[in-house]
Amino acid sequence: MFEKLLQLRDDLPGSVGGVILENLDDEAEYVNLPSKGYFFTGVYKNTTQIKVKKLSYIEEKLLSTPSYFDNETIIEEVLQNVILDKNFPIGELIEIDRNTILWWLRIGAFGGEYSLPYVCFKCKDKGKTKQQQLNWDLTSFTLPDYKADEQELKEKGFITITSGDVLFKVTNYGLQKEKDIVKFIDSLNLKVNTEHKITIKLLSIIKSITKDNVEFSDIKSIYQWLQDNKISFQTSRLLQNEFENINLNIETKQKFICSSCDHKEEVDFPMTKYFFGLNTPEYREHLIKVVNYLNFWGRIDYQSILRMPTHKRRHWCFLTEQNIKTLYNIKS
Repeated sequence: MFEKLLQLRDDLPGSVGGVILENLDDEAEYVNLPSKGYFFTGVYKNTTQIKVKKLSYIEEKLLSTPSYFDNETIIEEVLQNVILDKNFPIGELIEIDRNTILWWLRIGAFGGEYSLPYVCFKCKDKGKTKQQQLNWDLTSFTLPDYKADEQELKEKGFITITSGDVLFKVTNYGLQKEKDIVKFIDSLNLKVNTEHKITIKLLSIIKSITKDNVEFSDIKSIYQWLQDNKISFQTSRLLQNEFENINLNIETKQKFICSSCDHKEEVDFPMTKYFFGLNTPEYREHLIKVVNYLNFWGRIDYQSILRMPTHKRRHWCFLTEQNIKTLYNIKS
């Protein structure tokens, strides 16, 4: 029986060493950045789009490896792999730009339909935990644009706010600043209460503070200034409101109607590090089987399989399956 299977395999198109597929990276595309690159520095200032390659086995392997989730580096690892310009400052990508790239990757690999189990919170309060499906169409998300005058933002990457004799520069923040703030706060060994949460928020959005011609621009000095100079609630809200004006958000709300109690609510898309949903032992095993299947039956070179865009690999699996069925019917 095994000899018959080997004969069937050898009857499939391709050389004994496996077919090497060319131009697998040609499907890379330019992805528009909602921020228009206003918050980048250096030569990348005001870069409106970046070239990104489609999701492949390489990124899927990352997305199914627990350690990258445990140390909170999974998003950065994926972005480093798919952005073709290796000099691009990934650490400066703000949240909406990151999400836009990740949604583009997900749509290209698996399509725009996205479903999650959801439990009505009213039913949950009554002790009922029946799961229902909540569905999104990722292709329906519309990129937002700035509404207010953005000239200062475009030229400088921040908005200037004056409160009394203090000048604040408010900006948006990327991956690297998020990591730096978390590291700094952890080093303080403080119990995070409401006041500290506000301070962390202000640390994120303040680029610098200037008073009496002295500027404070690094995380430590800004934190110390905020501790030494208790700003008013009004000033704090002013800074946070200005940040909200420059922090673009994509409308992702989906209407949910409970099938049990008819409760209605709007649910935001839960964008987390588990967004792709590949972080399971089952998917890791699936990847191994797919590579073996295409290498053995599809006669495709191992490296070509790893580089092949996910959507194309799935199509090749389908074609290989059809070839096997055709040959088996002929031989039998």
